[in-house]
Amino acid sequence: MLSQYDQLKKNISDYSSAYKAYWSDLETVINRMESEIVNSLGVPNSNQLVVDGKHLGKHVNVGIKGKVSQLSAVDSATADKMPKNHDEMSISFAISIGIEIPGSKMPVGNYFDVKACISENQFVFSFTPTNNEEFMVYVARGMAANVSLEKVSTAIFEFINSRYDASKLK
Repeated sequence: MLSQYDQLKKNISDYSSAYKAYWSDLETVINRMESEIVNSLGVPNSNQLVVDGKHLGKHVNVGIKGKVSQLSAVDSATADKMPKNHDEMSISFAISIGIEIPGSKMPVGNYFDVKACISENQFVFSFTPTNNEEFMVYVARGMAANVSLEKVSTAIFEFINSRYDASKLK
């Protein structure tokens, strides 16, 4: 039987391992997000956004909030460089999605502030687009390197698609 001191040592050691796994899993999923969105949406040109022969960046960009409120509003960054809130156990980041429109010199930009955490064995993504209509996406935790992010891509697609629904203008 363990002494109380040994039990405390064991609990702290277990907590430390779980804490490291928590942040590692969250960072792994965030680092995979850009390529998962690109693949799911079927983004062309290896994610390179080119309008009228000019390279404007990437169609899909996951990173940290930039200084501009347009397509360049996201500076590419890996999850370890993104702001962490240790009290909320979350990582904040941003996603921009540029969609080129035939005949237009500028792509249509779609911007999301995102906060990610793990709760009740799920990755939880809280999306706040520029219009402040927050939506949540829940993905079963599983193996962070292999978990499907299809729900995230689908939610982004559905949000953007409904935002630009021409039938609303009739």
